[in-house]
Amino acid sequence: MLWLATHVLGLALIAAVAWLSGRALLPETSLPPTLRSLAAWCVGLVYWVVALFALATVGALNPIGLSLALLGLVVLLFRRGWTLPKPSFKPSWTWAFVALLAPFLLLAFARTISPMVFWDDAAYHLTLPRLYIENGGFRPVEMNVYAQWPLATELLFAAAMLVKSYVLAKAVHFGFGLLVIVALFAACRTPWPAALASLLFLASPVVAFELRLAYVDLAHAFFLLAAFVFLEAREHDPENERSYLLLAGLCCGAMAGVKLNGILALPILAVVFLGRLALAKKWQPLVRQTLFLAVPAVLLWIPWLAKAAVATGNPVYPLLFNVFGGPDWSPELADHLAAWHRGIGMGRGPVDFLLLPLRLFLLGEPGSYALFDGTLGAYWLAVIALALLGWRQGPVRRALAVAGLFFLLWSGTSQQARLLVPVLPLIALAGARALEAWVNGWPSRTARAARVAGLVLAAALLVVGWRETLQGGWRNFQAFQQMPGDPTATVIPEHFRFINDNLPEDARLLFLNTNQGFFCHREYLADSFFEASQTALLLQGAETPAAIAERLAQRDVTHILLDLRQRPRGLDYPAALGPFLGDTRWTERLYRSGDGRFNVFAVRGSGLERPSAAETRPSPKRPSL
Repeated sequence: MLWLATHVLGLALIAAVAWLSGRALLPETSLPPTLRSLAAWCVGLVYWVVALFALATVGALNPIGLSLALLGLVVLLFRRGWTLPKPSFKPSWTWAFVALLAPFLLLAFARTISPMVFWDDAAYHLTLPRLYIENGGFRPVEMNVYAQWPLATELLFAAAMLVKSYVLAKAVHFGFGLLVIVALFAACRTPWPAALASLLFLASPVVAFELRLAYVDLAHAFFLLAAFVFLEAREHDPENERSYLLLAGLCCGAMAGVKLNGILALPILAVVFLGRLALAKKWQPLVRQTLFLAVPAVLLWIPWLAKAAVATGNPVYPLLFNVFGGPDWSPELADHLAAWHRGIGMGRGPVDFLLLPLRLFLLGEPGSYALFDGTLGAYWLAVIALALLGWRQGPVRRALAVAGLFFLLWSGTSQQARLLVPVLPLIALAGARALEAWVNGWPSRTARAARVAGLVLAAALLVVGWRETLQGGWRNFQAFQQMPGDPTATVIPEHFRFINDNLPEDARLLFLNTNQGFFCHREYLADSFFEASQTALLLQGAETPAAIAERLAQRDVTHILLDLRQRPRGLDYPAALGPFLGDTRWTERLYRSGDGRFNVFAVRGSGLERPSAAETRPSPKRPSL
């Protein structure tokens, strides 16, 4: 139980610091209390991303730097004469909903704080923050494409790892899921549609999946919803127009820091909320409002572009490779990556696009790229249909418009279900608001019964969608009661134990067929995408073991970690790789896992005997990788 309690307290501490930071930095405005509170979350989180970026840039990403960033904020607060807000609690239907939802969230949280690390977590979401902390800030990570992408959420993960551990970083992403609920309540004037929208959002299996991981999609969802809420509030509160536009722009900048394509939210929101000014040819207010919205977003986006440009010469590496170039990439890899993304989903023909919504919501399956690699839930079709019935309502229409434009962009790129998580809160909000307007026209007793029925049905969807989450959370909850100390050491894979305990500190590995390096405490090179293999590019054209040895020497590779599991790839490894690994004059196998899957090889040094020239002729056989 101590494990659960410490992580609950750790997440609460991070949340309190983020919210109080934003509350203190917000200028005095006449925003309604719920929107001011939402603004505090957004401003506080952006402040810490900016502060962590600055610390990482100057090599001060460590406990001392974190403390100085906090101390500077405290000094600023005292100079402003700011005092802590007085806590207040008034019984309401909102708090009743929170109390009913709390057991579900606690079990989901128990599942989140498992010490297990999942695929993308180990590839970069947690690995890059760990490397940055060990280095004291940003550092080159060769062949890792993700290291050049915007990493705002990963910087927050780094802060959590400095406070406690990588498990608390996973809890931070869970916290963004909770913030989506906060934003939904800020978007609604009454608690019933907010509660209904929250249940609809949470009930999606892909959301339950995301809550347990150190991913970034829930952060993307929160900032997109918050930007929408601020722009929607501007429609009804023109006196605070500038504040709402600046806050929405801040959220757009935050999204630009969360994902490489996060900046696309800015034109989507501008078209939906400012497009009618262009249609009416009101150029002066259009320019003014566009600047208020775009300037903070662009200012927060530019540092990420500059960071990538300094590291690779390409501000959007590896995209636009033919224009900007960049290391460890090629036009061939760019084509393979694009083909892989186009291959996710069920086709790109006219009929496929027409059937896409039905296929997406009815046929999605985790683990199958052909079936969108995730399950959203068939009930979303009913929610969308309900929202379309309320199209005449401005908020519903605008929420669907933003979600629809996002969906169109998504459909032309990588059709992974989890990449639609950011629009699920908007669809849920549109459906709940449409149903609220419909029910309000009924007799009071009938309307009350309909509201209760709607919540019960949504709660049933939550229970069904969270079946595995609740079961896994309960198992973890029971295990925590008997857990002695820190369990993170028990999940380190055996091959990484061997590497960390037996290889020299200056060892440098090449990972073949794996990129899971979170638990590896030696330098390594690995693929970012197996479908566009950079390790295969590194070895491309090396037709003899001698040529492979030369390529490895050029990158100072001393050891190889080989995963024998087959991976899809565009470029294949050269035929000579098998003989190179199998010949003890070139390599020496130091470790083999019990199931034979993982193997660690030492690459022979230049002082050792080399095979003769006749023995280094190209092999006609492919390596069995």
